[in-house]
Amino acid sequence: MKLDGGTQILQPLGYAVTDAAGWYSGADTLNTADNEQITSADYNWKFSYVNITIKRTDELKNSGDAAKISLVRSKTQMAEKTMANQLGVALWNAGTDANAMGGLRHILSTSNTVGGIDQSANSWWQANVDSTSTVLSMAALQSQFTAATIGSDGPSVAYTTRTIYDLYYSLL
Repeated sequence: MKLDGGTQILQPLGYAVTDAAGWYSGADTLNTADNEQITSADYNWKFSYVNITIKRTDELKNSGDAAKISLVRSKTQMAEKTMANQLGVALWNAGTDANAMGGLRHILSTSNTVGGIDQSANSWWQANVDSTSTVLSMAALQSQFTAATIGSDGPSVAYTTRTIYDLYYSLL
């Protein structure tokens, strides 16, 4: 998604259907009452970096043009791997580092503030978490999928721990 800047990242959210809807005939009076249906999640920008340092001794040891390019390429590749790892860890963080992006353990909650919206006060913004199922089964997955589906909008992915995933596939 391309963003045009701004002080925050705003994600529009439609969280309810229009209450004023129905069937009518002729000159029936129509319900025109308004109800809140749309808001936005507001996220602060997050910034990440990886430092690349080339010591003078490394520079002297790699004084030829090909060696310099090879050294910079190697340092850049390690920086890219470090950044990929940093982003991967951040995707799962619990939201304890205010400078990092909010990860799935922060978002998939029922009591955090995510995108400026309090999950405790807005049940529609809470994650659908089943912590009571002791056995992962297709029936349990289908139940969660159905609970998280509204109309034709449903989940496209499901997450679990490696332990539960391995246990489920060991039973197949």
